[in-house]
Amino acid sequence: MKFLQINLHHSKAAAATLCQQLAEGKADIALIQEPWLYKGQIGALTNTGGTVYSALPSNNARSCVYIRNHINALPLLELCSRDTTAVRIIYPYRGGSKELIVASFYLSYNSDEPPPTKEMGDIIDYCCSRKKQLIIGCDANAHHILWGSTGTNPRGESLMEFLVSVNLNILNHGNEPTFVVCNRKEVSDLTLGTNSIGNLTKVPDITGELDCLIEESQFLKALYISLPSKWYNYRLIGIDGKTCSFTPSLDHVQSSLKML
Repeated sequence: MKFLQINLHHSKAAAATLCQQLAEGKADIALIQEPWLYKGQIGALTNTGGTVYSALPSNNARSCVYIRNHINALPLLELCSRDTTAVRIIYPYRGGSKELIVASFYLSYNSDEPPPTKEMGDIIDYCCSRKKQLIIGCDANAHHILWGSTGTNPRGESLMEFLVSVNLNILNHGNEPTFVVCNRKEVSDLTLGTNSIGNLTKVPDITGELDCLIEESQFLKALYISLPSKWYNYRLIGIDGKTCSFTPSLDHVQSSLKML
């Protein structure tokens, strides 16, 4: 299975690029934060051969999970909210099958309490009590040098202490920025996993990798297409698969917009 994690920043152009990648089968599961919304509903991800899961109703959702239709999936609605989406999937493994919980989190930067949220704790407790594997895609809005940020802030310290206490692995590799504006670059998006997941994921050397899941290209200059001044970074992970970061080229985005 190929996983993709992305924060769309509510951008139609970024959603269009994601839609094209999914339609081309470049990922089986996408852990999405801040999806593009159309009339309050998650938009742009139709006709891609998969299903988008989010809390019900999905008005103004800040997290969702896309799963291709051939995968056996069941949303854990009791653990979902506007900022949290959790889905149980069953995947083939060594002639049998295993269960895996996948979750997408948006941790608001202006919340009164530092991370983690209660919902994040509840999902981790759910997995621990049932001995389930877990993959989390998270827009943490928190900085820590251990996941590649340029510095550490109180939110990052709080989240890091929590991750250590529950034995969650940080699957990020390198310090490729996931949030870029004109005067600042930061890593604030995390991919997390239980110990067994950490052992299954691989990170190849992307240099010269001809079969990389999505080709590397230049950063999208958002101002050119009248978007907020943010650049979008994607990270792919996989079970017994590959991991890479990529950003869409301008030509790619322009062609993708035609799909909406």
